[in-house]
Amino acid sequence: GAVDAIRNPVIIKQIEGATGAVVATEGDRTTNCTISGFTIDGNKANQTSANDGLVIDNSASGAQHLAADGVFGKQDPRSSVRDINIFNCKGSGMVQRGKGAHAFSRIWAMSCEGHGFELLGFDNTYDQLDSGEIGKSGFYLGPGFANNRMSNIKAWYTGMSDFSTYGQGIFADGSFRNNISNVEIQNAKGPQALYSKGNSLNNWSNIIIEGPSPGPSAPDFDGIVLEDCIYSNFFGVTITDRGSAPYTLNRAIVISKSAGGTGTTGIVLYAHVINAKGGVAQSLGGNSLAAGNLIVINGTIWLNKTMGTGYVQEMDLGGMRTAASDASAAALSPPIPVGSSYINSTTGALTRRLA
Repeated sequence: GAVDAIRNPVIIKQIEGATGAVVATEGDRTTNCTISGFTIDGNKANQTSANDGLVIDNSASGAQHLAADGVFGKQDPRSSVRDINIFNCKGSGMVQRGKGAHAFSRIWAMSCEGHGFELLGFDNTYDQLDSGEIGKSGFYLGPGFANNRMSNIKAWYTGMSDFSTYGQGIFADGSFRNNISNVEIQNAKGPQALYSKGNSLNNWSNIIIEGPSPGPSAPDFDGIVLEDCIYSNFFGVTITDRGSAPYTLNRAIVISKSAGGTGTTGIVLYAHVINAKGGVAQSLGGNSLAAGNLIVINGTIWLNKTMGTGYVQEMDLGGMRTAASDASAAALSPPIPVGSSYINSTTGALTRRLA
């Protein structure tokens, strides 16, 4: 049986002109099942609808899930989805929404015209997900993506058909309270490699971003763009350009505030940056890197000061001296002069000596 499975893998190929997903759970409250061990071929060349490959929908209410689970009487679906290859979908590779406690592992999405993984669910674990040659973003983490644990993911060659709006390796859009680690983004052709918009309370760690080589199909990109994000951490970040001059990495870190947005604050970010021709850190939209954020790039603390002319000036705070008060600043040898600034050693605030 094992030999036959190797010789004759299970491939589910969508018929020409179909509508709907290739494989989907029934209704919106399927529970306690295992989905594994096959390949999905979306047959996108013969489709007119943007059909997704695999759809796991558990968007029913807690009461509906409770009523549907006749075995354990629990609200969480608790299914296992693993060892699946998804190819050639005209829509997204995998779409998942609703209630969680699912375990997703060893899933590949390739050559799909939508997102590789469109994840809108909560309370799940995701491990070893790979998204490549994708039309839009490799991973779209939408507003319902919350309280999840995600690790060992890679997005490569994203934005193959749409690199104006989407095309990011990861587009986190309104997600919150997630732990995401061991991430690689390679050759993302979108305007940002990692775009975090309106997110909160997320912890990111061990991120490698490798920009595309120069060329007409590889527009300049920004490494990490944080727009209206609050109270999130980014540790162990490396951002670089994989090619040679002219480099495609524009700005490595962008802190942004949208029109009418709340701005970005409470961010702790440590990064190594190589070949950023547009600057390693920049603040846009009336937001300041120093507004409650700690941004450390190549061992240096960065502050963006918006001048009255509208230009942005980068200030290196790495060599600035610390003192607990004006009296402590005066007692240093040599003292910090009146009118000069120092870092308050208790609060961490940039402080001007007044007396």
